[in-house]
Amino acid sequence: MKQIHETWPNDVRIVFKHNPLGFHKDAMPAAKAAMAAHAQGKFWEFHDLAFTTKKLSAADLESYAQQIGLDLEKWRADMNSQQVLDKILHDQSSMVKSGAGGTPSFFINGKPLKGAQPFPAFQTAIEEALKEADAEIAKGTPADNVSKVLTAKNAGQTFVDWVWDGKAVTGAASPGAAADAGQGRDQARRQPEAPSAPVKIDLLPDDPVKGNPEAAITIVEFSDFQCPYCSKVPPVLKSVVEQYGKDVKIIFKQFPLNFHKEAEPSARASLAAHKQGKFWEYHDLLFENQRALSATLYDSLAQQLGLNMEQFKKDMADPAIAKRVQDDMAAGQRAGVRGTPTAYLNGVKLGGASSFEAYKTAIETALAKNRGEAVPDKPAGPTLGSLEATKVKIEGEGALSLGPAGAADTIVVFLDLQDTFSAQVVGILEQLQKESAGKLRVVIRHFPLPFREKAPMAAAALAAATALDINKALVYLKSISESANELSEQKLKDLATAAGLDAAKIDGAWNSAKWKELVDADIKAGKAAGVMASPTLFMNGRKYTGMKGYEKDMLSAALAESRQ
Repeated sequence: MKQIHETWPNDVRIVFKHNPLGFHKDAMPAAKAAMAAHAQGKFWEFHDLAFTTKKLSAADLESYAQQIGLDLEKWRADMNSQQVLDKILHDQSSMVKSGAGGTPSFFINGKPLKGAQPFPAFQTAIEEALKEADAEIAKGTPADNVSKVLTAKNAGQTFVDWVWDGKAVTGAASPGAAADAGQGRDQARRQPEAPSAPVKIDLLPDDPVKGNPEAAITIVEFSDFQCPYCSKVPPVLKSVVEQYGKDVKIIFKQFPLNFHKEAEPSARASLAAHKQGKFWEYHDLLFENQRALSATLYDSLAQQLGLNMEQFKKDMADPAIAKRVQDDMAAGQRAGVRGTPTAYLNGVKLGGASSFEAYKTAIETALAKNRGEAVPDKPAGPTLGSLEATKVKIEGEGALSLGPAGAADTIVVFLDLQDTFSAQVVGILEQLQKESAGKLRVVIRHFPLPFREKAPMAAAALAAATALDINKALVYLKSISESANELSEQKLKDLATAAGLDAAKIDGAWNSAKWKELVDADIKAGKAAGVMASPTLFMNGRKYTGMKGYEKDMLSAALAESRQ
């Protein structure tokens, strides 16, 4: 960005929008801190310090505020204000709805440029944009309005309304902000966490409730109708109600993750059904039909339940319903939700898709406390290690890798390139590798899943790119991952060009027996080692179970465990 500003100081304006990804646990606090600095006219100074030092603890953020001379009392108040949170959530919603679910993402007069592109890619895009601007001015458009006019032309008026003018984002995919934001799926794979201090969760009188409304035990579930791990929870909660119905009430909160494109629409649909007293019936049907989520399905389910269709469609399109989804999301973020599913029992976080036994332990503990009985600080239960005991040799010949071949540690990751979450995990592994000072090697192997149509094609393209230039292939990997929801043959060729590769040598890789055999060999090796899903990691030959999540600190701990 600095090079862009220095090259076109009078022709290019750079606007920063927030999209704090949840698997980066410090992203949301840093965004709030930067916006609090912005309130005192020091956004860019704060921005530069944060990116330069790459340290984002609470103490670090306050140190930056001191260094640039902010009024600390005002900065702290602004950082924790609803106004700042609303601005960040609006930024994120507008970006996600505009197709920028990953970071970094750029729009140049409305035209998208995704990923950490080299300066020449920006140069080409900016020079093209300047030519378009000159042509627009020649038509008589005032110079100070050209960018807005071109943005509307390239991205549509809705983009201008949301991103440029800051109008309310309708039908927005709720941010994954602190979400897996926290991590979506990675949090879902964890076992129940040890109890933490209770937190306040903002509940509303008309929240969907099942069980005994007057019960002393309240379970609040934050969920996403498109999250595969969330679909495992309803049977568990059904068992909870059957066994503890008079003792518990279950409250549902919406937490649609930004990389699930049908999560927010399905959330609105469920709330529209709720307006007609059919939330839980609609909730169950959505999860039963999770792989078919669409506008057509939402209407079909509403008809199946006998809802008033005119009212259902009106409510689903009501901005108040969209705001309600955002309010639930904000309540979750304030409570510390970082992924789905996440449940709280009387304010104490239970973690991801817990088993019935985990809920039973927590409920029995709470009931014992209510009876005045002494209970241990931590409920009993199985504790699982993060790695399987057996070591396997799994690196693979000629695979794409980061770090030296002779590194002390090796992580092998099997990926489906059409899986957005896999891309996020790669980002975390890249961070670990960079911080290892050459002591870690990360090896990328292919595992396209059969139900993802474009995944084998992307795998073959990346295999061909790896044979051409490993460094450019790494850039290509990121670009493919960030475009996981829009892959096509032409897109793969365009991304190859943007990565500095010869697109002609990538074109048709998906039809080449050579690259298909390489991808198939990876799949075969993965299956032999017990791989069934993407991403799957092996740390120094030991398979990572994923039970403790995929956050950076958890992967670091697992890597240390793998050396034992």
